[in-house]
Amino acid sequence: ITKDKKRGMIMSMDAFYTQQRNQILVVLVSESGIVDVYDVRASKILCSHQFGSNNSPLTCMTLNSHKKHGIVAGADRSLYAFSIRYQTGVIKCKKEMQLKNDGVNILKLRRDEKIFALGGWDHRCRIYKWSTFEPLCILKG
Repeated sequence: ITKDKKRGMIMSMDAFYTQQRNQILVVLVSESGIVDVYDVRASKILCSHQFGSNNSPLTCMTLNSHKKHGIVAGADRSLYAFSIRYQTGVIKCKKEMQLKNDGVNILKLRRDEKIFALGGWDHRCRIYKWSTFEPLCILKG
């Protein structure tokens, strides 16, 4: 992966192996709001998508167990759900949600893929339903 001033620093990533295509892939989240899928063996970006604007960096990502759906968030109030179609090389934003407060530092999807948690800059942990983004609870720190 080459240094690209447009993308800025890599803020989050997830690497995995696909048996079907015999590929080692890395999903990268850049501070510029770009999500890339990078093929390690071919040394090339398979697909990219710009989320939000360059003015608000993305800081975190979580992917489901099949690596086909994920969520990204960052310094502003936006939370984006997306899908990745590896066969066609498309990353598509499926849903955008606005949070009440700025800044998300960490996202985690539970293994059964029913709920996800986010840690905000407001010192709170918020729990949401994965399928609908319905808020379930707020844990105050």
